[in-house]
Amino acid sequence: MRILLQKLNSFGDCVSCTPIPHALKDKYPNCHITMLTSEDYVDVFSKNPYIDTLKVTPSVHAHGGHIYKAYDSYLARELSSNIDDYDVLYDLNTLTFWGEYRHTGLSLTEHYAAMAEVYPLEDRRYEVYLDDATEEKKFKDLHPEIHSILNENPLIIHTAAGWDLKAMPWFKWLDVFDYLHKEMEVRPVIFVGSDDSKVPKHMEASLTDKLGTVHQAINLDIKTQCWLIDQAYMYIGPDSGPMHLAGATSTPIMAYYAGTSQYVAPPRSDKWVTMQSDASCGVPCGIPICQTHELCAKMIEPWHIAKAILTLDQAIKEDKPIRQHYRGIAEAHHYFYKWEHIGLDVEDEQFESWMDKGISLDPNWKIE
Repeated sequence: MRILLQKLNSFGDCVSCTPIPHALKDKYPNCHITMLTSEDYVDVFSKNPYIDTLKVTPSVHAHGGHIYKAYDSYLARELSSNIDDYDVLYDLNTLTFWGEYRHTGLSLTEHYAAMAEVYPLEDRRYEVYLDDATEEKKFKDLHPEIHSILNENPLIIHTAAGWDLKAMPWFKWLDVFDYLHKEMEVRPVIFVGSDDSKVPKHMEASLTDKLGTVHQAINLDIKTQCWLIDQAYMYIGPDSGPMHLAGATSTPIMAYYAGTSQYVAPPRSDKWVTMQSDASCGVPCGIPICQTHELCAKMIEPWHIAKAILTLDQAIKEDKPIRQHYRGIAEAHHYFYKWEHIGLDVEDEQFESWMDKGISLDPNWKIE
């Protein structure tokens, strides 16, 4: 069987698809897999031993607000030239339709697996392949001053994700560091991400007072960033591409969620804690522009972030697995009700029979 997988966008979603080639090879041991991806995310899939051929399109971001047109045009171009090379196409560009995956009752990764007919993935981890020695050399050449502190078990922090709804204000990060310095062993902090994650000039002095030295490793390529995260004591940040990349490493993750759902896109590793903003709408919208003018990430209480970090820190010290969702500071209770994920900070009897235990996948199940 000759399989064409197409996944062009976006960072976190591409990482979410990385278990699929392996699962397809398990299902069809003699298949040949071609992956069609964009130059923006080729590092997510390169060196993957379960991908036989990797084909690369130009950046989809050149199309601006019309990315969905790139999905069709690049696929049409490939099929018009090479249609006889494939028996099966799995087009994984689900974000052509905003939020459709939220209504399946599945996590984002399992939704992609269902599209590729390898659901369920169960406990498969994200699979990003790299050569440690190569990436360490690249990082050391770029940031020798940071490379020298990696043996001090630093915290990796990502503060933005390209969406305003995911960005917690910088002054609130100062309060997070205040809480942590009172309760947690002091560690170096390294900020990662792209340009929108750079420490603003007006914050540098304040952060230096809190942290001693402000370390920034901005705009690393994907594999080098993955290598760096793997050296850290803990990764902290919003639901984002780098957060999912952290799921391909052994580093524990504390992720916060605002306009996206902690149930749709949780980390896939053994040690993580998520915190849903308690200012989020009842059903997180999953869109980058808020129509109700709620700024759910900007309304997060810093001590809610700190409490989630300290909970994860305790599990690390005890060397125990942890997979815990919070809404604010309260343990979250997960319900899948009328085709929507709902996270509440209290148990609600009216939702008990709707809890997402695979009920939504039962063909005989329907809304009364």
